[in-house]
Amino acid sequence: MQKEIYDIDIQDIRANIPILKDVISFNSGMDGPLPTTTIKAINDSFNKQYTLGPFTQVGIKTFYDEILETKNKLASFLSCNPENISLTPNTTFGMNIALNAFNWTSEDEIISTKHEHPGALFPLYNLKERYSTKIKLIETDTQNPLKSIINSLSPNTKAIVLSHVFYETGNTIHNLQEILTVLREKNIISIIDGAQAVGAIKVNLKELNPDFYAAPGHKWLMGPYGTGFLYINEILFSKRPPWPSIVGFNSALFSNKDRLYDFNFKWKPNENASLFEFGGLNSSIFKGLGTSIDFITGSLKQFNIYNRIHQLTAYLIERLNQNPNITIHTSKNHAGLVSWQHKNIHAHTLVNKLWEEKKIAIREIQGLNLSRASIHFFNTKEEIDFLLSQLP
Repeated sequence: MQKEIYDIDIQDIRANIPILKDVISFNSGMDGPLPTTTIKAINDSFNKQYTLGPFTQVGIKTFYDEILETKNKLASFLSCNPENISLTPNTTFGMNIALNAFNWTSEDEIISTKHEHPGALFPLYNLKERYSTKIKLIETDTQNPLKSIINSLSPNTKAIVLSHVFYETGNTIHNLQEILTVLREKNIISIIDGAQAVGAIKVNLKELNPDFYAAPGHKWLMGPYGTGFLYINEILFSKRPPWPSIVGFNSALFSNKDRLYDFNFKWKPNENASLFEFGGLNSSIFKGLGTSIDFITGSLKQFNIYNRIHQLTAYLIERLNQNPNITIHTSKNHAGLVSWQHKNIHAHTLVNKLWEEKKIAIREIQGLNLSRASIHFFNTKEEIDFLLSQLP
């Protein structure tokens, strides 16, 4: 354990997150706290709409500038191109776009795991009811997820739906890049849920090279609700399928009005991820997301936030293992999530007790009697020690 990671002075970082004065936030895997700079950026953007008018030339230009600026910041943060980014309200929206982009049949098989978030599972169940598509849910070997997936493939496997980090336990698919390489060689579509990965671990989408990768803005990226993105691989831009789930103004290249009413006219789709994007985006909250990314990248210039998250998480696991009443459900391949089960107190009771008595925010994984703490880079060893002191 590198002690110096705990000695870094992050008071300037924490001072930009006012809620931390009153609350110990171990819940970024559900909702990250908003920095002051993010709120200011959102308010400034709304004020521009108010003073400039959203319908004026300068107002319209401001809207598109804010949207493009956020795409550029996401692309830089994720090591991909802005053309790969389609803005969405959340992860589930992105997963639905990807899953509803293909003409599934009753012969097709989609493989996922028994540990996915409902935002991935419910769209799969919908495909099963709609197309009678076969859905296979598998267990994954935490040491070698690739082996689990390879052994589950069949000649009818058309797609894999997989979390980069499992929301229940925080276990990571640590060899995801290797898995995605095998899937591409076999012409199997990859749809990745990155909700618990982006901002918690370094994500390089150019290296990973998935077909689709969805994530939210309001969790580890510390952005506002209603923001997220779907990465779409450029090899899919000129193919059909995938079909866009929603087609509108953002989906097509500009056409003269007199041609729009001629059904013999072949409309020209955008040759980038905007094809899969819907119109009427709220540029102000996406301006906030871009500012939250600035906050994170600014912190990255001071120290490696991913190393801090990993080492603080390892410290929590190490200390929890010393409690004989606790069983850890997070493996050594972890991101920022730690899940455990207490033999004497139900997770629901523990979560409520910590909040009501000490203003410590963790969450319960419903149905599994698991308590889950999210460790972000703004957290401290002292906060973890205080949490541990409150566990019977």
